[in-house]
Amino acid sequence: MPAGAVRVALECGLAFSERVEVAAFNRAVVPFSVRRHLKGLSVFPGAFREAVSADSLSGGRASAWVTAAPESDVESGLRQVDSTTRPVEVVTLAEVAVAALAGEVRPEPMLVHWARGAQLVSLVVERGRVAWSRVQRVVQGGGEAQLAQAVEAAEAVVPVGMRSSLTGRMFLGFVLDLPDRSNGAFLERIHPQERFARLFSGAGPDEVAARPELYGLVFVPPGLSLAGEDYRAQVGARRLGRRLVLATVLAGVAALVVAAGGWLSAGQLEARHEAESARLEQRAARARAVLPEVARIDELKRSLAVAGQSMSGLRADYFLSRFAEVLPADARLRQVAIRKAGQKEAAGSYEVAFRVEVSGAYRSTKAQAERMVAAFASMGELRGTQLLHDPDAAPGGLATLRGTLIVAAAGF
Repeated sequence: MPAGAVRVALECGLAFSERVEVAAFNRAVVPFSVRRHLKGLSVFPGAFREAVSADSLSGGRASAWVTAAPESDVESGLRQVDSTTRPVEVVTLAEVAVAALAGEVRPEPMLVHWARGAQLVSLVVERGRVAWSRVQRVVQGGGEAQLAQAVEAAEAVVPVGMRSSLTGRMFLGFVLDLPDRSNGAFLERIHPQERFARLFSGAGPDEVAARPELYGLVFVPPGLSLAGEDYRAQVGARRLGRRLVLATVLAGVAALVVAAGGWLSAGQLEARHEAESARLEQRAARARAVLPEVARIDELKRSLAVAGQSMSGLRADYFLSRFAEVLPADARLRQVAIRKAGQKEAAGSYEVAFRVEVSGAYRSTKAQAERMVAAFASMGELRGTQLLHDPDAAPGGLATLRGTLIVAAAGF
């Protein structure tokens, strides 16, 4: 971890950290499918942040490691460490940090039981990642009998598919003398103290076991941070700047060259800023190419056959802006029709029929269509999606994506 880097472990009342299986055509659509999966589980009542790492992909199904927390909790954590002046390399759940530490002791699947205040956190950890988790409240000072009961209750509900692969159990923050066999699985008692002593020469093993969420942070990859994409890019730019300055110092050149290194890092930051601005401008231009001026919103509503209907629920302009954001740069929105959904749908639902054209060969347009479908699905429920490719309709071919999207007005 770079010198001066800050890492944050969050303890959230609402949190999600597990390995999930979702429908996905390729790795590019896994994050979209995971977000839709989390929304379907209704874990979070409001906005949330997630970090996704695809594990495997086969037969239209993907397995992914997922960490998610309420957006308000993530932002609160960043504010508490004053992230504007102290770049935060990683902000993640405490459970993720504990799993990362356990992975340094043993990569094979195991159970980790961690006493955290008035809670017992039980994790199935595999390769340093959380595959399954369970949190129980316990009475502080309740003694070993209560902890043993909570441990057994957690192990009794471990998914059957994971239970057979477990190689052992580890206790952090407390010690229990339990039989090696639990629910038909052999669970060797894992003693991490020797490994902890080698990993942290300046701290005692018992201290590491007492605060595993802090010591495990060093092993969490920056790519799993729950901070926003723009913020992570800024931190990466600052890190690059520090490396450039350090390189000039190690070269043994005079202070003038050190200043030049600082100027070079500033130039790098400015270049990254300009590139990001250009990307955002291109994104805005794409939206402007699809959407009318604000003054023509009423005309847009008439063209969509929604004039005269109550639009107090769905904000057509906001929805279309979201819709346009996910279109590829060369895509053309040829048709979109919005109307209130039928009585069979939930109250406040709208039916959006669309037709999008993308130029190019079948293979490239298919990949783009898959990404669009995954993004559209995160807005609502897709129905009747169809992709047609005509190699002669345009130079290089032309693909047409049609479908219907059922959206809730409350989401827009």
